[in-house]
Parts: sequence; structure tokens; C-alpha cells
Amino acid sequence: MNGLLLLSYPCVESFELSNFIKQFWKINFSSATDAKKKMKEIIPELTDIDEKSLMLAIENMHRTMYSYGIRKYDPSNFKKENLKIFRKESEEYLNNKYFNALSLIGIMLIDLGIITEV
Repeated sequence: MNGLLLLSYPCVESFELSNFIKQFWKINFSSATDAKKKMKEIIPELTDIDEKSLMLAIENMHRTMYSYGIRKYDPSNFKKENLKIFRKESEEYLNNKYFNALSLIGIMLIDLGIITEV
């Protein structure tokens, strides 16, 4: 079985920022350079990522997915949702020349059982 692409662009910067910014789902970037600049302005040391900040990152991911119409998903069978996210992000970039700030690294953490729903 082929792996699922969980990285949206700029994924790593988005994930790091989503650990520290409430209402992160409202942020967008015009380029990776823009994301990196924002990260350098806002983000504390990466060592400051902890359980509380990871929960904020997961909440931000879920809110963005909710805004895309994704209410439920199975992290071990994410193909349909992944395609929907890809289409939404592509459409947003074509229409507005920016990327929504979304990282699906949280899906991997959920699927691996590192983060569990209570």
C-alpha cells in the first residue's frame, strides 16, 4: 500500500506555528519565505513545544479541516479527506495567491497513537 502524503506546503512552518498561535486556522501564507519570516517573528524555541502546545496544534488542524467541510475522518484511511484538502488548498492558491496555514503532521501523530482522543 502506498503511503499518504501528509505534507502540505509550508507544512513544517505551519505545524510549528500552530503550536503557539490561537486561531491559527485564520492565517495564510503567500510563500514559504513568508511562513519562515512569520515563524522567526513569533515562535519561541522549538524546545518549548510540549503537550499543551501540541493540543493547540491539533485543535488548529481540526478547525481548518472543519472549515473545509471535514467533520469526521479515519486517520488510517485518510485518502478522501487528503484529496479534499489538496483541492481546497489548490483552489485557494489559484484564486487568492496564498496557502492556508495547514499542516497534517497531527494526523500522523493521531494515527500512530502518540496523540489520542479522550
